[in-house]
Amino acid sequence: MKPDELGARAVRAVLAGRDMTLYLPAGEAWPLGWPSGDQLSADGTGEHYSFDPLKVLAYMQRLGKLIITADAITHDENVFGT
Repeated sequence: MKPDELGARAVRAVLAGRDMTLYLPAGEAWPLGWPSGDQLSADGTGEHYSFDPLKVLAYMQRLGKLIITADAITHDENVFGT
């Protein structure tokens, strides 16, 4: 997922008052400094985690990757990533 997509998804989750769910493929790791989340499920192909979207946005801001357009925020996509 591109940084702008991740940021827009996090903003939509904040606006909806929900956490965001992200999928981590097996064998992959979250980037250094990534906020902690709650593991929701796991299988042989990967794991689903729930994150506080404000923490995800703060992480992106620290990296200088927080660029979100109004178009991206209003895009009709599943906020929860399931």
